[in-house]
Amino acid sequence: MGKLSDIGRQAVDWDRGSISEVAFVVSEETPMYQAASNGEFLRFELESNHALLIDGCSRQWGLAGVPYDIYELHDLAHPDFPGEQYKLIVFVNCAKISDRAAEGVRRWQNAGRVMCWTFAAGVVDDRVLEPALGAELIGMRLGWRRQRQNIHILIQDTGHPLTAGGGALNFGTEGSVGPVFFADDPDATVLGRLRDGGEPGFAVRQHDGWTSAYLAMLNFGPQMFRNLTRFAGGHVWCDSDDVIYANRSLLCLHTATRGAKMVSLPGQAVVTDLWTGETSRGSVAEISVEMPAYRTAQWRTQYV
Repeated sequence: MGKLSDIGRQAVDWDRGSISEVAFVVSEETPMYQAASNGEFLRFELESNHALLIDGCSRQWGLAGVPYDIYELHDLAHPDFPGEQYKLIVFVNCAKISDRAAEGVRRWQNAGRVMCWTFAAGVVDDRVLEPALGAELIGMRLGWRRQRQNIHILIQDTGHPLTAGGGALNFGTEGSVGPVFFADDPDATVLGRLRDGGEPGFAVRQHDGWTSAYLAMLNFGPQMFRNLTRFAGGHVWCDSDDVIYANRSLLCLHTATRGAKMVSLPGQAVVTDLWTGETSRGSVAEISVEMPAYRTAQWRTQYV
């Protein structure tokens, strides 16, 4: 504890700003449009948006080896939102998108950025639930079936960078969810289909200066997250399904399994092991260590 306290005092003077190239965006308004006891969004609220499922999602995303930041939907329109640093923006539960929030989304549809939408993206206004409502904004037309079912997405490796891994990327929920949404856009490239029904559950569409991606459910695993990050031109720090935390001066690796671990840095850096005090000989581009499961290593990174 004394060592941690000493590191903390030193870190006060270090640049601890975000180094993430990925942002996850959640809607602060959508829950107000979900039924409490009946209606179209009943099962979406109780199953797909339940704290246990969201927690399960974030646990999977945390194993991707990709640091990410979290924002509310309206943050994208704020003058100080650092959108330039993000290459991939994932919209988790954004069924309701206000006009002001839509301005923020459009503001960042440029610079080759990938915007990934999930489930009921942009399908609600103040009085209507309709899948085509958000087509212009999210960059892809959606369709639906007004029923509830297990939403599971099957993916085959087609040679597209987003499908690398094939069937290992399959994901979904076995809980009954409804309505069922899917991509229904002739200009989109289909990369995965719903197990029950066969409609496009994973698709991408290129636009002038940016790309829209759509996933019919949100609990995709770490390999899919890495594929999305690389497709967007972002940096993947670690491929071994371990937990990475990082900012501009600190790097932390927590192991889920034992074995050899390799962490790729986003640039050359002088690296100091904060537990041992050992410093690299000059700048390095990666860190290789052998570690047991459930152990934590931490380094100071001084990028050159």
